Amino acid sequence: MTSTTKIAELQELLSIEDSELAEDLLSQSGWNLQGAVECYFDRQQNPQSTQNTQQYPPNSSVANVGLGGTSRLSASPLSPLSLLYNLYRGLVYLAVKILRLPIWLYSFVFNYNSLSQPPTYISPQDANSLLISSITQAVNSVQGPSSTTTALSNAGNTNTPTQPSLPAFYTGTPSEAIKEARNTAQFGIIVVIDGSETSTQFKHSTLANAHFVRLVEEHQCLVYVGDVTVDKHAYEYATGCSVVTSAFPYVQLYSLQALPTRSNPLVSTPTMSLLGSVSGGDTLGDSFVNFLSSRYLRRVGAYLGRLRLEKYEAQRRSYLQEAAEKEETDRMQRDAERVMRRREEVAQEKRLAEVAAREREITELENVRREAALVEYKRWLKGTLPNEPPNGIKLAFKLPDGRRIVRGFAPQTPLHTLYTYIDTIDVEHASNTPHPPLTDYSPQFNLFTSYPRRLIPDDMDRMVEDIDVLSKGGSVAVESTVTCDDSEESDGDEED
Repeated sequence: MTSTTKIAELQELLSIEDSELAEDLLSQSGWNLQGAVECYFDRQQNPQSTQNTQQYPPNSSVANVGLGGTSRLSASPLSPLSLLYNLYRGLVYLAVKILRLPIWLYSFVFNYNSLSQPPTYISPQDANSLLISSITQAVNSVQGPSSTTTALSNAGNTNTPTQPSLPAFYTGTPSEAIKEARNTAQFGIIVVIDGSETSTQFKHSTLANAHFVRLVEEHQCLVYVGDVTVDKHAYEYATGCSVVTSAFPYVQLYSLQALPTRSNPLVSTPTMSLLGSVSGGDTLGDSFVNFLSSRYLRRVGAYLGRLRLEKYEAQRRSYLQEAAEKEETDRMQRDAERVMRRREEVAQEKRLAEVAAREREITELENVRREAALVEYKRWLKGTLPNEPPNGIKLAFKLPDGRRIVRGFAPQTPLHTLYTYIDTIDVEHASNTPHPPLTDYSPQFNLFTSYPRRLIPDDMDRMVEDIDVLSKGGSVAVESTVTCDDSEESDGDEED
């Protein structure tokens, strides 16, 4: 398996898009898929980043719970003025119900918003950029004149010395932020602001507050802030919550709580709940940060941390099991491929052996047939030799095996007859049956005169009397043209 394939498998397994991160994990684990998964979770357990929007690997929600089904617990007012205002609203609502007045009258009195029309739609990314720009301007307006010219240009220049330290704001809609807080077991802080002076104070005294930023990072809170003057989603959320103009900024606090189920009250399940809401001047400064910490985070922080750890461990086990199964599947596939290759090699070797055996058999049969034909051919050649004349030229032949044979030939005997005589000297029986000549056969020896040593050609046109040293008789040496290597090879074939 190539490194590119392993990087792609790890990205698919962990649902990450960063190929460099996948390659770094594999290199640290010796390019072992299961080890890379363990390394990834070890990094997640000790995060180096302060971003809280993605603290744990994305997957299924904790306990697969929904958003509804809980009572709305309202936060206790932080000032007598808020208490009197809430009491006044309750009395007016009660009067409207008793007198059976149109309910829109109550909505008109308390839900009147200065925004006659909702803002035009902009993307969540642009809304977040404008928010950060407005917070920067609010902070700079308190510290001194701002050096920026427009909100968008200041949002793009996030590395200027006047850029305040801010928490990581969630980019999306309020409903998406609540779902994300549920899925990741985070404490959700949903804020809607407007262009009022109180909202401007909230930007620099709360959102840019170092204590608030540290509290969000320490408890891994999810913070959504939407400006109803520029963000249509924030406007619709504020309208749905019946937020009046004097209530901005408006903060809602969400968290998972262990609530009993309807089927079995003794069994509790993590359920997303609205813990309370804070609005107006009660959201400003350190007093709000202290209230948030003492009233809610101390109570639910440990529970959320335990849920995140359980979710992390469950996903870690799931990913490790999936990685181990994938490694095992890859190993089994490699073993199967190796077995198939070996089977193919054995089958190929068997086929080659069968082909070689058939070729050897055909060769052996051809050799047997050729030997039989050669025997018949030599018997016929022996039958064509002329009889030895009583007063012929006597020639003494010295054979390669040491034998010495003397025979007489007529002076007009062709030289080719001498070769035929030596070639058929060991043939026992002559034959008169005509046999076609073997075109691929020639005698495997040469004839030489003894002194002076000269080659006697295998020629039908020249006679014995044409050779001076043979015309009156003499000695003829027979020398084999078969080399030692050819003889050993033929002996080996006979042994096989």
